Amino acid sequence: MRVNVAADESLVNRSAWAQLGKFCAVGASGYAVNLAVFTVLVQGVGLHYGLAAVCSFVVAVGNNYLWNRIWTFGVRGGRIGLQAARFLAVSVSALSLNLAVLSALVSAGLGELPAQAAAILVVAPASFLANRSWTFGFHTTLRPVRALVEREPYLLPLVAVYVFGLARLTPFELVQDSWLTFLSGREIVENGLPSTERLTVFAEGNTWIDQQWLAHLAFYSLVAGAGLKAALLAHVSLLTAAFALALAAGRHLGASGRSVFWVGAASFFLAPWMWQLRSQSFAYVIFVATLWLLARDSRAPSRQVFLVLPLLVFWANLHGSVVLGAGLVVLRGLTCGWRPRTLALVALPPLCVLASPYGLSLVGYYRHMLLGPEFARIVGEWRPPTFPQTWPFFLLALVAVWLLARSGNRVSLFEKLAVAATIVAGLLAIRNITWFALAWIVLVPAALEAVRPVRTAARRAGRPLRLLAWISAAAIPVTAVIMLAWPTKAYETRWSEPALAAVSDIADRDRDIQVFASERYADWLLWQKPELAGRVAFDVRFELYDHEQLQALFRYHNRIGDDWRAAAAGYDVIVLDRVADRELEGPLLRSPGARRLYADELVSVLYRPSN
Repeated sequence: MRVNVAADESLVNRSAWAQLGKFCAVGASGYAVNLAVFTVLVQGVGLHYGLAAVCSFVVAVGNNYLWNRIWTFGVRGGRIGLQAARFLAVSVSALSLNLAVLSALVSAGLGELPAQAAAILVVAPASFLANRSWTFGFHTTLRPVRALVEREPYLLPLVAVYVFGLARLTPFELVQDSWLTFLSGREIVENGLPSTERLTVFAEGNTWIDQQWLAHLAFYSLVAGAGLKAALLAHVSLLTAAFALALAAGRHLGASGRSVFWVGAASFFLAPWMWQLRSQSFAYVIFVATLWLLARDSRAPSRQVFLVLPLLVFWANLHGSVVLGAGLVVLRGLTCGWRPRTLALVALPPLCVLASPYGLSLVGYYRHMLLGPEFARIVGEWRPPTFPQTWPFFLLALVAVWLLARSGNRVSLFEKLAVAATIVAGLLAIRNITWFALAWIVLVPAALEAVRPVRTAARRAGRPLRLLAWISAAAIPVTAVIMLAWPTKAYETRWSEPALAAVSDIADRDRDIQVFASERYADWLLWQKPELAGRVAFDVRFELYDHEQLQALFRYHNRIGDDWRAAAAGYDVIVLDRVADRELEGPLLRSPGARRLYADELVSVLYRPSN
């Protein structure tokens, strides 16, 4: 088949621009036809919205095929059967996506008609591109995507599954640290970089070093400027970028796509807590980039390794895990022999860690946070991992050690030591397993390739796999559009508006009332109701509290001793996390004058007069 267009290689000539205009016009007519038929079938005939969507889609497909073939592309003759089959395949795929988006939006509470309108806007671009490139033979616009599909047919579906999982679990990714991130960013905008605590009763007047200030400011700017969905989309994008970059690093370091696929798939449930929206979200990409530069330098030394130094400076203002990054750079310096570069790689990273507005004050901060923090008794992620609760970590750590031990010279000494360092970090605290998960994806595939090499013939992907890669490439941006189309309330289903209203009502009536909230809800309350600043007992920044306060909180949460209620003494309103603190509710309600203001399966608000 030959298409009646003279120059697809450029859109600068008039015929190409005319073709583009016709294509958009046909798409607009299909949109109108689809919406009109859907409206008639739902509101006039009374058909179920799902069946109506199928019928309206079929009519719109016929309209688009006819006008695109005759008018837009001017096709005359050719392999009509093949063209029709391809058009049908694209249409069926688009219909499946349309139904999925429609069902999701209707389930989220959107009306049937606006949900279908949004679904059409999601599906139409993917359908147009597929038909233009594949059905009607115009390949230029998708040439970069085609090259990626041919090169990485194993990894694109893996990334698509990762993105879909992140998007699907977004309501669970909004946690107490997320609200602290937004809250801290607002504090910076309104009052400048913090130095003295003013938000909580326990730590009022204490020194507060907001080491993660830049990440807090960035996320707050997104929420304030574009809403919660923008911050969540940025979070998902950051995690996806880190995962995709880690896969790319594994490929660049010599592993086949199949080896990287198996290693990447094994990492999915290794550290699910890394999916939470928090300041750490920014650090993942920087960690992978730093590790990739160091690993590449360990195989072929280059001055490009010094790019890790500005990365460390940036990282030092985003998250405290920069200490691990600096340690890996020092490790690379120690393993590269006594060269002029050794001194720079060993001496400069510690200085980069202190490249912050807080300067030398960070020395005490890091000493307090890293050297056996007392609050590890209260915060589970700061404790060492235990078996079998974190069995995937122990299993993959053993697999990594076995593969690296058998990889010989295929994997450098630095790479082996870097994996060992992340394993040790993971053994020290559950939260550090995250860094092992990323190092596993970057460095272990090459070891797997050395032990179990993939034959050249097995590296070539068949048509079904390439088709799956094409679908995956289209699904990734579509998932982002769906995230933006969902109503904001769909992401806040685990945060109760009635509970907030109950607290607000009683706090507004008496400005002297103070609130003792479980750590899950403290920063959420402070974010949603700024007037509670200085009236909430404590939040998730446990590093701000002294020994006696931490001991009191530990006894309170675990009901230890006859005076376990002492931590909450003097607080009229108690907000309980009914998942973690369910056993506390009954005894607290038996206090004189206590009553429940609100409760659901996740949160309970109690009023207990302190006098």
